[in-house]
Amino acid sequence: MVEYTGSGEIDLSVLEAADVIDVNTLKKFLDNFALGMNCAAVSVDREGNEITAPSYYRSYCQDFIHKSPTGDSRCAECHNRMGEEAAKTGKPFVGPCHAGLTDFAAPIIVNGQHLGTVLVYRPLNKWTIYPNYDIIPSRTYSWRFIMGRTASSIELSIEDRKYLESQMRARTIQAQTAERARILILKADGKPIDDIAALIGMNRKSVMLCLKKYKEGGVENALFDAPGRGRNAEITDDEKTWIINIACKKPTDFGYAAETWTYAKLTAHVNLTAEASGYTRLSTVNKSTVHKILDDAEIKPFRINYYCEQRDPDFDRKMHNVLLVYKQLSMQFDKNGQLVPFEDDEAVHVLSYDEKPGVQAISTTSDDLLPNGSNGAIQRDYEYKRLGTVSLLTAIDLQTGEAIPLVSETHNSKDYIKFLRILDDKYPAGDKIRIVLDNLKVHTSVETRRFLATLPGRFEFVFTPKHGSWLNLVEGFFSKMTRQMLRGIRVKTKEELISRIHRYFDEVNEHPVVYHWKYKLDDVDITEEIGTDTLLLEQSS
Repeated sequence: MVEYTGSGEIDLSVLEAADVIDVNTLKKFLDNFALGMNCAAVSVDREGNEITAPSYYRSYCQDFIHKSPTGDSRCAECHNRMGEEAAKTGKPFVGPCHAGLTDFAAPIIVNGQHLGTVLVYRPLNKWTIYPNYDIIPSRTYSWRFIMGRTASSIELSIEDRKYLESQMRARTIQAQTAERARILILKADGKPIDDIAALIGMNRKSVMLCLKKYKEGGVENALFDAPGRGRNAEITDDEKTWIINIACKKPTDFGYAAETWTYAKLTAHVNLTAEASGYTRLSTVNKSTVHKILDDAEIKPFRINYYCEQRDPDFDRKMHNVLLVYKQLSMQFDKNGQLVPFEDDEAVHVLSYDEKPGVQAISTTSDDLLPNGSNGAIQRDYEYKRLGTVSLLTAIDLQTGEAIPLVSETHNSKDYIKFLRILDDKYPAGDKIRIVLDNLKVHTSVETRRFLATLPGRFEFVFTPKHGSWLNLVEGFFSKMTRQMLRGIRVKTKEELISRIHRYFDEVNEHPVVYHWKYKLDDVDITEEIGTDTLLLEQSS
């Protein structure tokens, strides 16, 4: 009963747990908790007396300990002691009871006042019991008689029990596996077969079969069916092979418009053609089954992975020649990374050259909204307007790091020749200009060769192999430029785009970075002679 102090506040010293907790609700909670966790539970007041009736007490406690006043008294004392231990810290306490079982005590505390305790225990695999014969009931019970009534159990090692409990908690295994794991745990706890069947919701024969399999072959044998058990496979290997064979061809091979299969389209084709091909069963196969068959075979007919076919028969020789350029170039730098000055008779300027055509000039139709307190990113309208494209011709000096640009409306031999004129004006007369570049048609055209014929010995070219653009160091510069400047760029005019490209090159050249190649250089002999091409006019085709 709730009592009040003179000041009108509740007197906590006489307050009972039953005054603040709905006992019926607590009882239902403990029943469900004990059933779900396969344990026993009870709630007691501060003196250790029961507030709720025990939930799923085992026969050892119910039919032996609590059959005598002495046993009840000792349990109450134990409950009281464990409740006080838990109340000291305000946290759950775990410890042994007087009969050797391990209890878990959670205190019920209101405003710092200990009102009662919720206690839980789980039976051990082997009871560690030190029976006191003075607490055996004076009626017809005896130690031998009571233990004879206890259901037989099975022996589980600590590792097996942990494994079975993990199987019960797993969400990705078959329900029957979890049920079989629970059967073994309940039987190890001494539960009778009929009680186990009732708790799990299956018949007695199924429980007995699980236990029989455990005794014959252990935990794994009890949980899982042996291979080959059950009915034969519904879809044969020949039928699976036929489906996989279709999936490994293109839909166009069967007269469809699509380039790759979808699972729905593949299933529809299988259903349509199966009977005529002698696989009548597959005329009703569903999409999920087709999906599983292809997954098991690791076939993904909807996916395209790209590869680069080596079409240049001289790929290795040309790659080695480019690497030789980089190897000899690396020897021109001292250990501090500083370029060693040229000797008077060996001035060779090495450049990496390529084009970046189709740089788009795009404008917005509405102004960008800049970051503010409510939005940390630039906001941009999805609509845009195309203003045209420009081509960027670029070389990077591999000795100084300087980047040299030419922005053009077109991309042809005239533009390339104009760029060569820029290089010719830039470097001292008489010095050799060696350029690493790809074998694009404009680089070897008749117009280009005619121009080079006017400057004999001035230029020499080292061509990368086909599909070997990754060997050209300027590609790394273009990648960096795209990330730093071109990605997401918006301009009002094409002229603004050109101006900003030149501004970017000015910024880069304020602090130039020398590009060094390191991959596969160890196997290159520096004494070899570099194979270069001067593109004589008579070589033109």
